Amino acid sequence: MTVTVYQYVFADRDKTRVHTTLVNEAGVVLNRRIENYAAYPLKQIADEHAKYMLRVLRRSLSPDRVIYDCNIRGRVEYTATESGFKGELTYHPRMDKADNVRLQWAEPEEADEEEMGE
Repeated sequence: MTVTVYQYVFADRDKTRVHTTLVNEAGVVLNRRIENYAAYPLKQIADEHAKYMLRVLRRSLSPDRVIYDCNIRGRVEYTATESGFKGELTYHPRMDKADNVRLQWAEPEEADEEEMGE
């Protein structure tokens, strides 16, 4: 079984919020959840919440594979092992270029097109 986790971490006034959506391999939403944390760095909260979610998934669903897509951590694909999960970072929006084609929802601005053409 493959589970995809979409995690969105953001600051909201005096706290950090995490919106999590769990989707199975057929595209059916299994659960949605919003967690509130004290105002810490987003990266720290994203990492802590990901560890928590992996423990919950292992205990509840025992998936063979977890695709974890986060706006802060990037996309990490986990495979189940005897003692937990082994993860591999496949895409990070701030460090890497995507290996596969990403959808572009807006037309590029003229300045961007000129830079790409050079």
